[in-house]
Amino acid sequence: MSMDMVLSFWQWISTRKNSDPVKRVFLGASGIFGAVPGLTIIGWGLGSPPGYLLLFGGTIEVFGTLTVLLLWVNRKRLKRLTAKQTTGTVLVLIALSLCLVVVYLQLTGLCIANHPIHGSVYYPLWKSGHLAEMVDRAGGRYAAVERYGSYPVAKAIQEAPGYPFTMVVTTIVMLLTYQGIFTSLAIAFGVLGIRSEERAQSLPADAIHEAPSKRSHNVASTH
Repeated sequence: MSMDMVLSFWQWISTRKNSDPVKRVFLGASGIFGAVPGLTIIGWGLGSPPGYLLLFGGTIEVFGTLTVLLLWVNRKRLKRLTAKQTTGTVLVLIALSLCLVVVYLQLTGLCIANHPIHGSVYYPLWKSGHLAEMVDRAGGRYAAVERYGSYPVAKAIQEAPGYPFTMVVTTIVMLLTYQGIFTSLAIAFGVLGIRSEERAQSLPADAIHEAPSKRSHNVASTH
């Protein structure tokens, strides 16, 4: 279902009149940031917590496709944006995406401990109970995995007060942050592509062909 909708979006891009390479690049980038990250996570698990590959990949794929479709449905409204509004919107979205990248890197560094021997352990945002004692005694989350191994730490996580609520909240925060990175970029490129299409359509075709002829005429008259 989602792949059919994505193909429809690509077909809309390829069949627009008065299209130009810049518009195609922006709309193509919007489609890529909307649909490809989810497939990449499903295939390789890029950036997803251990054990949550399909959840992250599937959710990001669905919401990415939904973002692309919302841009497509609201393209007429987006065409009415002024150049100043477009620039401001795109800059805010790019800044938001960069901020979310920093936040997600902090979250992964806090919640995911990748050990070369003991494997990966997915921690909750906050620690309590015996888990807190193990982490404090070892001197950190990574150090706890190195000292005790992945199984004792994972068992302590499951036995900690508030489990599994703590892991649900952690996963939701990480998922929304990760999704926001690509959604912001998809919207930014989509807005740029739709606005560039409006600019190309508002410029008469005769004016486009008339400008080179005038330049050539002026060059000829100088000689």
